[in-house]
Amino acid sequence: MTKLLEQTPSKTPMFTAIHAARYQRQDLMKEINAREQTNLICYVAGIHTEIDRNDVIGFVDMLHNVRENSPIDLLLHTPGGDVDACEKLIALIHAKTGESSLRVVIPDMAKSAGTLMAFAAHSIIMSDSSELGMIDPQFCM
Repeated sequence: MTKLLEQTPSKTPMFTAIHAARYQRQDLMKEINAREQTNLICYVAGIHTEIDRNDVIGFVDMLHNVRENSPIDLLLHTPGGDVDACEKLIALIHAKTGESSLRVVIPDMAKSAGTLMAFAAHSIIMSDSSELGMIDPQFCM
């Protein structure tokens, strides 16, 4: 019985296989953070998933371990969504970055409210195939 208690729990081969991509992403994010001296957070939404107020909890969670006045890179992929929610998410990020920089990285698209999020950054990084979207003029102030 004592021998069983002394064994360190390990992940099963099935668990490891199912979650392999997640752990690879986490390793890549750590590597980027170390190389760029930043805090990379990712918001990746499906084509039919919009930014909404429910995303606030996820952003608060992602920002939990980010030190005040630290630079943040936001990897952003979204078809858009609620402008008020977008404003809240950016306010949360800016509260953490303080005087430090916010870079938004757009690997594919940031449409509508995602474009507004990108415009709140100090700099935007895009590829040749990345897209920003149109902004409804009723939201511009």
